[in-house]
Amino acid sequence: MAFLFFHCGNRETGCTDVNAVNFDPEADINEECQYPKLNVSFAHLFDGVAFRPDSVYINDVNDTFRIKEVKFLFSYLHPVRDGIEFEMEDTITIDVGTGGVSDAFLVEDNFGRPELNTFSFDVGTFIENGSFDGIHFILGLSDRVNELVPDSLAEKSHTLARNLENDWVEGEGYNFVYLKLETNLTAEEPLVRELRVFGADEWMKIEMEKSLTFNRGYNINETINVDYDKWFSGMKFVDFPEGLLNTMLKENIPGAFSIK
Repeated sequence: MAFLFFHCGNRETGCTDVNAVNFDPEADINEECQYPKLNVSFAHLFDGVAFRPDSVYINDVNDTFRIKEVKFLFSYLHPVRDGIEFEMEDTITIDVGTGGVSDAFLVEDNFGRPELNTFSFDVGTFIENGSFDGIHFILGLSDRVNELVPDSLAEKSHTLARNLENDWVEGEGYNFVYLKLETNLTAEEPLVRELRVFGADEWMKIEMEKSLTFNRGYNINETINVDYDKWFSGMKFVDFPEGLLNTMLKENIPGAFSIK
């Protein structure tokens, strides 16, 4: 009579999903996996050189100015392949109800507000890999999300929950772009200009094309250039009325953003 003995050995626990950043090829018992994050940094530039807050700059129509504050709100930043946008995995519930009546809906949690001193963002969990043709995003917010009142958001650390000065205006919604600068600098008192883009119909789709490759199981880091010389092109901050400057601030946006 023959006897067969099988030795199973110790079984390894770990993440068994090859798409995860903590994938363990030795593991045979699956435990919690951690998936790649898409991190985007915004490089603030003027004429190709790193932008310095409070420095004096001259645009293409010889207007001299000093930027005191600039910030903009982005949403739905997506890598693109063959015309298809790929979303992040993260979601958040938005409730725009009033008078105690709920009007809640689920949206992709993909928002950020770059400023001169805040420029790096964890956009979200992104599992897709391979080659992509670029990155698209919305500067601003879609109509329904823009109805949100910041204080109503449960997650108080969230970008949309922040309600500092010039972030959100009651009755108007979020400022998609806010710019404060000083011009007419040779005068005894410089002229202060405050410009903004806001309103339900004022969001804009930004499409940036560049060949990108994301490796399976690795976090992704990309840099988007913000070229203020292009953004402020043709703007006479001293002579032009505020309404025209606000219009130009929006019209110049598409040419100001590019992937590094």
